[in-house]
Formats: sequence, C-alpha cells, structure tokens
Amino acid sequence: MDDEYEEEFYKARGIKRKVSLEESNAAILAANESSETKASLHESEKKRKTLALESSSGCGSKKHAIANDDLELLLLPSTDVKKESTMSSLLNPHLRTSGSLKVSQLKKYLVRKLDIATKPSAIELLCNGEQVGDELSLTFIQRTRWFNANSDLCLTFRLDEDGFY
Repeated sequence: MDDEYEEEFYKARGIKRKVSLEESNAAILAANESSETKASLHESEKKRKTLALESSSGCGSKKHAIANDDLELLLLPSTDVKKESTMSSLLNPHLRTSGSLKVSQLKKYLVRKLDIATKPSAIELLCNGEQVGDELSLTFIQRTRWFNANSDLCLTFRLDEDGFY
C-alpha cells in the first residue's frame, strides 16, 4: 500500500521515480538477451556469408573466404604420366577440409574414394609438379609450395612406378 501511495505522490508532482534494483536487473537481462540474440544472428549470418561457395572449375579458380583453419583444394589426377599409370578422377574433386590434414590421410581418402587395390603409400601427391611428403599438412603445403595465393590449392595425384599390383 505504501508503494501505491508513493507512486501517486511522485506521479502527481511529475517526478520520475528511481528504478528499483530488481526492476533494473530485469531490464538489463532483457536488453542483454535481445542484444545477444541479435549478435548471434548477425554472427551466424556473417559465417554463412563467409562460408558461401561460388562454383568454380580448374586449378586457377578464384579463392573463397572460409573460416578457421579450413581450406579448399582441388584434387585432380596427374596428366603427365604414362598411359598405363593414369588414374580416374574423383566424382567431386573440390574439397573443403581442415588445413591440419596430413598428406598421408589424403592418400587414404583417395584409395577409398577411387576404390583402387593399392596401398596409400603407392600414391604420389604433387603440388606444382613437385611431390609432397606424407607428414606435411595442407596448410604447410599451401603456405610454402602453392604460389598462387589468389586461388584454391590444387594437388594432383598419380601412382608411383611401383604402385601396380
């Protein structure tokens, strides 16, 4: 009852009342929730735009902006090999993967996707015509071996000479 009287007193005199601590905390929480929701929506929209892909073809295709340590690469069969050692291409040669992926893991992926009866060690991966070691990460290859910084990393693969069974 005192609260009602006090409210009428201030209202009759045109004086704004101070907000109580509980009301203040509730108002702050409501404001924070709405701003966090807006911020998270803005952030997710930003990520979606950052991760958006444009269609591309060939090794000289435009580089896309992507988040974190992810990178895009194009995996194509090598064309400068003997006819008997040519390999089929992947259904989708465009890949997006972690930059920390090692070449050895990529070789295992190729064996599985191409369904070939060979050991992963029998596959050679090349960047700009140079063979890359199994222990190298894709980020390392992109930073040290890939010269075209404006396009996606392009790796070629082939069977080494001992890779036939």
